[in-house]
Amino acid sequence: MVINLSDIFNTQLILLLTEATAQEIHQRFYPNIPDDVFNEIVNADPVSSNLQNDKIGVYAKWLLNLYKNNNLKLEDLYKAKEYIPIFDKMTKANKLPNKDINSYKSLPDVYKVVQPYLDNNQSISKGDEERKIKQEGAEKVYEDNRFLVIHVKTKEAAIFYGKGTEWCTAATKSENYFDYYNSQGSLYIVMDKKNNRKYQFHFEKNQYMDETDSPIDFGEHKELLPILGKLLPDDKMEASGGGVIKLNKKFGVLDKNGNWIVKPKYYFIGNLENDGNRIVQISENEYNLIDKNGNLVLDDGYYFIRTLENDGNRIVLITDNEYNLINKNGELVLEYNYYRISQLENDGYRIVQNDKYSLLDKNGILLLEPEFDWINDLENDGYRIAALNGKNGLMKIVDEKINWMLKPELDWIGELGNNGTRQIKLNGKWGLIDKNLNWIPNK
Repeated sequence: MVINLSDIFNTQLILLLTEATAQEIHQRFYPNIPDDVFNEIVNADPVSSNLQNDKIGVYAKWLLNLYKNNNLKLEDLYKAKEYIPIFDKMTKANKLPNKDINSYKSLPDVYKVVQPYLDNNQSISKGDEERKIKQEGAEKVYEDNRFLVIHVKTKEAAIFYGKGTEWCTAATKSENYFDYYNSQGSLYIVMDKKNNRKYQFHFEKNQYMDETDSPIDFGEHKELLPILGKLLPDDKMEASGGGVIKLNKKFGVLDKNGNWIVKPKYYFIGNLENDGNRIVQISENEYNLIDKNGNLVLDDGYYFIRTLENDGNRIVLITDNEYNLINKNGELVLEYNYYRISQLENDGYRIVQNDKYSLLDKNGILLLEPEFDWINDLENDGYRIAALNGKNGLMKIVDEKINWMLKPELDWIGELGNNGTRQIKLNGKWGLIDKNLNWIPNK
């Protein structure tokens, strides 16, 4: 006789899950799910679970595993409360081809098999459509021979036009999330009159969903791209005529006609900058630049690339803790890498090396040895605050030499005020100096 250890283990695991209390199951198998979320998920199973009786059934465990694997949004739990009783009933009636709930990877998968048993009347009469469009709750923003696009402005309109879908914005039997989405941006419902299908677009949350509340496959539904382009919000549009858009966790650039300027293949895409390039993230540790046509600019990527500085250079991360500058041609500007680089508002760059600060001029020339505790930006009076050996002073740099206007002897010194004075602290006492660095007597 051959003993199958895997079968024994699975049998014991099933017995453990069956006999364990809700608290034990929570602690052993879902310790990273907060108590309130755990209870909310279990309560979404009205068939096999009952927390008051310390019972967690097969459907609740299925939901918990979906959530654990990032395949369940809490806002969709109302769907589970609707689907699970129907699924259970149709399973017992032998109506479903697959009765194993654990083989379904998402709520939309379950919806597809229980949909025939739901009250699912998706038709909208022409009279109702025209009546709703004229009301304040809905606005027709586009229509052609195939598509009708409605901007829904009220929960009632979202429910009306979302009838027959699984969108939380159209929910009537549980909490409706229209107000949540609408507060962040316009919600559009796209109706395909030819195929009697519905889609929902929300640009601010990067959600473009089909009737089952699953992300739209725009590779399969290319006919929707021109609609997507027409609806791009003005604040997403650039002078180039394109707008950055996120689809299925990848970013691309789409024009108003629905043509891809840059296909959605990057983990991040920045806005088009003054040099005609934009930052893109290719992988976890690789950034590059692309031009306005989507072509890669740099032969080799960097760990990180910052936005364009005022002088036309960019700060780039070479390794985990080494920065440099690249010019508009992608060439390294500085002879050495530095631990940290930041551009100053009025002149040059501040760098850090071995935990000490120094300055580079606009051409990347090192002006001072890295020996300062801190160096501030150049102010309107021509001075800058600097700290050396724990004390503060004011200095000017002339011909690459330091001229201390106030020696670094102060406990603290403030930035230049609107009235031309600075607050200072010396030996624990506070005072003011004027623009000529003279003490202002206390009145």
